Amino acid sequence: KLKDIGSYEKDGVSILLLKPTAGVSHGGGEQIDPDGDEYDALEGLIARFKQPVTCNADPAGGLLTKVRLLDLPATLRRAGLQLVGTLPTSDELEKVSQGGEAAFDAVLATYMDSDAFYSTLLTWFNDQLLTNKYLGGDNATNLLDENLYPNRHYYHDLDGESEPGRLARRWANDSVAREPLALIEHVVREDRSFQEILTADYILVNPYSAQVYGLTDVKFDDETDPTEWREARLPNYPHAGILTSPMFLNRYPTTDTNVNRHRSRMVQKLFLATDVLKLAERPVDPTQIKDHNPTMNNPACAVCHAKVDPIAGAFMNWDPQGRYSSREEGWIESMRPPGYGEESVPPEQWPTATQWLAKKIVKDRLFAVAAVSAVYQGLVGRAPLENPTDDTAPGYKAQLDFVNLEQAFISETTDAFVASGHKLKA
Repeated sequence: KLKDIGSYEKDGVSILLLKPTAGVSHGGGEQIDPDGDEYDALEGLIARFKQPVTCNADPAGGLLTKVRLLDLPATLRRAGLQLVGTLPTSDELEKVSQGGEAAFDAVLATYMDSDAFYSTLLTWFNDQLLTNKYLGGDNATNLLDENLYPNRHYYHDLDGESEPGRLARRWANDSVAREPLALIEHVVREDRSFQEILTADYILVNPYSAQVYGLTDVKFDDETDPTEWREARLPNYPHAGILTSPMFLNRYPTTDTNVNRHRSRMVQKLFLATDVLKLAERPVDPTQIKDHNPTMNNPACAVCHAKVDPIAGAFMNWDPQGRYSSREEGWIESMRPPGYGEESVPPEQWPTATQWLAKKIVKDRLFAVAAVSAVYQGLVGRAPLENPTDDTAPGYKAQLDFVNLEQAFISETTDAFVASGHKLKA
């Protein structure tokens, strides 16, 4: 470190001063004039090494006393770039300058009614869900069971040189892939409660995905418009919004040994602002686990599984490919019963356990926190920070102050979100 080098002295003068002034042997010769400003700066640095400057504690008000708020026109400029990718017009800036916050809110509302805003919104939420992985080719339609959906590749049989064939080849697969994000857009466009992204008892289809699913009774104003989405229901399919979307279930699959725990983990991460992998950050040596059924009885395992397994059980009716089949006989006896928290799914609701789960999730404040955090991450470009853990690290106090400030903001925004009826535009 430079401080360590500066501590070496000859006749009471630091090596950092002697070397560049050729006060001692130096291969580069004299680099700094002993009477110049650079020498004075180095001398001051060495003095601070010996007697470090200590900053006073934050004054009343903490971090916010150091923040300069932008005026409303400048804020609108930032908002326009963030939400719709354009700068405000001169008329909009004039309205905000003259009309204050009420005018600012009115202009912001027009931004959030534009297609450009929804493009931004879907980018934010795809960064969470990652379901656009299935865009292109047959990536999405290949995930559908051909016995359940024999029309899944209908576009292969169309004349690729014809207009209908060309459009179907372009849009059929991607319409299936985009369905979870389309649901989010649909709920926000209609200004409905954001809870509906999980409680929706329907799936969204457009003219192309409706044919993939064989839903011939769904009517559209324009049979060639991929942006025309309609609410529909698949037969013998208890819809629970994104939780039962074929794309979500395939994006976060399960196995016979995982038994939906991966799905449970992702549900909590995406919709409950909880990373269960951080509930017990300790190394677990599987060779030392001797308990019978350790996920129930070993404390090192149970701390996570107590939260993971009930939600995993609520997906009991969905196989690794996202196909529905009612397990009326119940769930695996060696696991905790399907449920949410301390509450179990009533036996009469086992066939619709995921719908039961969705209704419980959206009533939890953590669902609102997760929605606010997703929008916050979209605007800021990173997830909310976590508490620093090393109180001996440089800047620990400042980091902790910032995290507390950020969390207070998210909490306040969550309160406003809930009070609005879970309207995301709020």
